[in-house]
Amino acid sequence: YDKSPYTFQELRTYYKGRYPDEQIQDLWDNRMVPVLPKLLEQGTPEQRADRDYVLKALKLRGPELRHAAVDLRKDKEVVLQAVKQDWISLDYVPEELLKDRDVIMAGLQQDWEAITYASKELLHEEEVVVAAL
Repeated sequence: YDKSPYTFQELRTYYKGRYPDEQIQDLWDNRMVPVLPKLLEQGTPEQRADRDYVLKALKLRGPELRHAAVDLRKDKEVVLQAVKQDWISLDYVPEELLKDRDVIMAGLQQDWEAITYASKELLHEEEVVVAAL
């Protein structure tokens, strides 16, 4: 298996003749690596600016926040959706939201390293620092 993303039909077509249908089905069921769609990266400017669409996309891949419209990257609910899905989304959060306790705490629920994104003010809050331990 070459680790390329395939639909089942593409997989069947690619391996037909080399392997019996049962092995192709087994490959699909047990060995294929799920590939999440890059909805925002490959999305239209209209989709990237559509709040509902962006929220749904971020449920699958938080770091796609970097492809959302600039205004939506400043929206706390949108940012929280991304960070809750994957704390590394903090890389794409605007500085003003890195001062937001809820945003940083959402990252800390996944990895202590999220503390490195916290503002100086938040670093003085006991609850935030304890959450990183």
